[in-house]
Amino acid sequence: MEPLISVEHLSWSYVGSNRPALDDISFCLMPGEVLGITGASGAGKTTLTLCMNSLIPNNFRGDYAGNVMISGKKVAESRVCDLANHVGIVFQDPEAQFMGMTVEEELVFTLENLGFSDDEISRRINEAIRTVGMEDFMERSPFSLSGGQKQKVAIASCLALEPDVLVLDEPTSELDPIGASEVFAVLRELKSRKSIGIIVVSHATEDLAMFCDRVMLMSEGKMVCLRDTKEFFADVDLLEKYGVQIPQIVEAFSMVPGYIPEEIPITLDAAEAKLKEACNG
Repeated sequence: MEPLISVEHLSWSYVGSNRPALDDISFCLMPGEVLGITGASGAGKTTLTLCMNSLIPNNFRGDYAGNVMISGKKVAESRVCDLANHVGIVFQDPEAQFMGMTVEEELVFTLENLGFSDDEISRRINEAIRTVGMEDFMERSPFSLSGGQKQKVAIASCLALEPDVLVLDEPTSELDPIGASEVFAVLRELKSRKSIGIIVVSHATEDLAMFCDRVMLMSEGKMVCLRDTKEFFADVDLLEKYGVQIPQIVEAFSMVPGYIPEEIPITLDAAEAKLKEACNG
């Protein structure tokens, strides 16, 4: 099976910067895989997402090295519009992406510009809006919605293009707990139903622990590690060293005397199973 995204020795330095924003990053994303990316502010996470749809190097000035391939296309040699049906990117502030006066117009806008037929546009927007559970909001202004609803509309506008990869940059950082829960509920639904790959950049480690297959840690433009989710979050010393928020379940079990890292549960369901096992034993 071929990877959806292949990143090989990717480096990028903004003009005027005294250090690379990205320094020799390499990884791949397989079909159906969910990859979490975390790390302190300034680690290079957002810059990495901008390399996924050719905004870097084509819309920013700087020095670019390495290679990013998405679904067989060399990203640096492609235009953003050429990659629209291969990769969808949802940014931290969804309003920055809105173009339409209603939710329906927002979903239709890019599809019309790409020349899809009316029937195909109708099919795509209906499926996308059902996926995010926003069918009753089609005539509403996207700017009048709650934070979580805005993010769901931004996700739906990407899904309408039926991309191979969905990239989300801090999708819940400006949301209240209810809005954040709504967004991750949509992402869990996508994971269960779709074969697309998903990349989530987030500090919300509780959600990453429940949702991701693998997690990448970045620091000062470098990839510190890329591990299976359970292995990543069980390494409490690593999380503390790089200032990554330790999920509450992991923190609690790591304080149990004699508990070995490989056996630390990272989700609520896993913790419940461990406690039942201990009580029955």
